[in-house]
Amino acid sequence: MLRTITALKETKQGRMAIFFDDVFDFSVDEETLVRHKLKVGQKFTPEQYEQLKSETQYQKAKEKAFSLLSYKSFPRRQLKERLERDFSEDCVEDVLDRLQELGLLNDADYALRCARDLFALKHYAPSRVRQELAARGIGSNDIEDVMEEFSDFDASAAVLGLLERKYGDSLREEKVRRRAFAALMRLGYEPDDIRAQMAQLLSTLPPEEEEQEEAKERDTLGEIRALLLKKYGGVLGDQKGNDRAIRGLMRKGYHYGEIRQVLNEILEEME
Repeated sequence: MLRTITALKETKQGRMAIFFDDVFDFSVDEETLVRHKLKVGQKFTPEQYEQLKSETQYQKAKEKAFSLLSYKSFPRRQLKERLERDFSEDCVEDVLDRLQELGLLNDADYALRCARDLFALKHYAPSRVRQELAARGIGSNDIEDVMEEFSDFDASAAVLGLLERKYGDSLREEKVRRRAFAALMRLGYEPDDIRAQMAQLLSTLPPEEEEQEEAKERDTLGEIRALLLKKYGGVLGDQKGNDRAIRGLMRKGYHYGEIRQVLNEILEEME
């Protein structure tokens, strides 16, 4: 049975809507319109109609693919899943093949760029990078080729660096260690490696009492500096003024050695 074009109407998107036998069927782009010399009254056999419709769908799918790729990169499988929401599998496969011919779709290149980001930005371990690439539709061969680029990745150094930057002294607390362990496990690092690096970092931290003494000493020296500058700032630098300041602070209970240390620092700054 022949189909007849009874109307051609331009759409808001700049395409041409085709009405077969007074019923809207589909729209075509300008290139397809010109190539097939479409016009009102033109008749199509079932085979010609299917060919035109298939070609139109291919053009629309290709335009959609270009639009998606203009925003971000896609591996083949992900782009295929997006396009198959609107187009047939055969049509999508033809579009994807054409994109690969044009160099716009390259799973190996995508996988390499993605792996770099996963290592550098998300701090994933190699096993987690592999999982993520597979989840995005990258084939096992491409994954292994990419992972060879990162064969020198030092997981132990990465774990230690993350522990130092994100947790530091707070690892003394059991709840923080548990939280850190769980976080690094999610990133794909091995439990034994996490424990080993955590133990190494903890062994380098000064005892809490020592830290408290250091903090107390820093506070005392700060108090001495503040008093020297506030009460004796105008006479410091003169020997009599220095002696007066030292005697005044010693009467307040501060140690001579600490007073002299801070006073010398102030005098050096004044030179």
